[in-house]
Amino acid sequence: MITKAIFFDFDNTIANDAPFIIECFEYTFNKLGIKNNLDINLFGPTEYSIFSKLLDDEKKIKEALDVFSDYYIKNYKKGISIFPGIREVLERLKQDFKLSLITNSYKYRLKNILPDAYDFFDSIVTVDDVERKKPDPEGVWKSLKELNLNKENIVYVGDSLDDLLVCKLLEIKFIRVLWGDKFSFESTDFSYVDVESPEELLDIIYKKLS
Repeated sequence: MITKAIFFDFDNTIANDAPFIIECFEYTFNKLGIKNNLDINLFGPTEYSIFSKLLDDEKKIKEALDVFSDYYIKNYKKGISIFPGIREVLERLKQDFKLSLITNSYKYRLKNILPDAYDFFDSIVTVDDVERKKPDPEGVWKSLKELNLNKENIVYVGDSLDDLLVCKLLEIKFIRVLWGDKFSFESTDFSYVDVESPEELLDIIYKKLS
């Protein structure tokens, strides 16, 4: 079927934020003396899910979330940027496709990093809008309903294993971007395309997948 929409992940796909988010966690761990035995380099888990695995009651979890959020809000402007060329890609794609953003990030974080998000995206689904975050497909289904599209009409652009698993489950065409922190995938029988740059992404979408 013809491609009518492009669905994007946010963290490490549009926003160059992986190093800064890790910095926020490390600051919180050090300030509160939290012993961390988790691999926070793997994007996907929310702050709450990570702190709830390390702390034994809701009061301590809330304190950690407050410290994390405070550090984030004070420092995100110097710690996070939009990857070069991404705005131009979104502007070009919006001329021909519906655009959707599916992210495990919180709404406040999206508004801070990309305040003009709704100028680009026809549908935005954050972790605040769903009961089950990626790799559960709830967010994709929600956006498809908002846009009145079938899953066969979309191409999904992301970077993480969670993104791949959503696409594999729904049998959606998947493009993995490699311009951020690179996460290795285990061997899979689900085929996808790797792209090294925003320019290559446009080339693949227009010449091979539309």
